[in-house]
Amino acid sequence: LCFVALWPSTLHCAQAQEIGDDVCGCSPGTFTFTLDFSRSCPPTDIQKGTGVEKTSCLVSPFGAPTDNLSPIVVEGISILELDQVNSVIVEERIDGSLLSGDTFTYTSILADSNSITTARQVPKALQMTLNGRNSEGVVLLNVFIITYSNQCGIFPVIQNGESAGWVVFVSFFNVIALPVLVFLVRIF
Repeated sequence: LCFVALWPSTLHCAQAQEIGDDVCGCSPGTFTFTLDFSRSCPPTDIQKGTGVEKTSCLVSPFGAPTDNLSPIVVEGISILELDQVNSVIVEERIDGSLLSGDTFTYTSILADSNSITTARQVPKALQMTLNGRNSEGVVLLNVFIITYSNQCGIFPVIQNGESAGWVVFVSFFNVIALPVLVFLVRIF
């Protein structure tokens, strides 16, 4: 049985959760990010707590040793949304030369109410891999994952200005309409 509720954007996600039985997808429908190459990780500055269960982030050279972990360009971004058992439900690739200060947008599976038909498909995590190059030409990787708690009644899950490595979260909105779309799925 699946419940889909529309709430005004100033309200919370649904409150009818029973521990262990309900899964809510309260992460944004659309994310806008800005690249900031002066940042690194670990750690992330994403607030862990009720809406975010855990985070992991690393910046590392790929293929050649270097101490210079600051890119001058990002040449590719891979964004994955993972379901409740950590299988990939969405994969999006952004290619091109992106510089510090450039922005990019990602639209979640949550933005399309017809895309989620089972509790398993509600996103449990967002993973991003950025491929960059430093001034020496060495390939650098910035990989992070944000695991959601999927607790009901939590919104927003991530705050504007929080970051993971070279990525700063700058805005969130739902592309369906003014209300925030909340998925409350009862598992029987």
